Amino acid sequence: MDKALAGGATEPRPAQDYGFMYARDCQDPDGNEFSALWMDPVASEKGPAAYLAEHQAGA
Repeated sequence: MDKALAGGATEPRPAQDYGFMYARDCQDPDGNEFSALWMDPVASEKGPAAYLAEHQAGA
């Protein structure tokens, strides 16, 4: 993402951090958008609601 931004891309919205998932977006000078997304494999398997319930209960 840093290389894209250094090359002239812009970030159309702030990074999104949900604890179990993180996403960033960039837009190139031609208007094409690219999104990078990471999701915890356990949250992906169980579903975000179940994952958050488990992790908030232990906090």
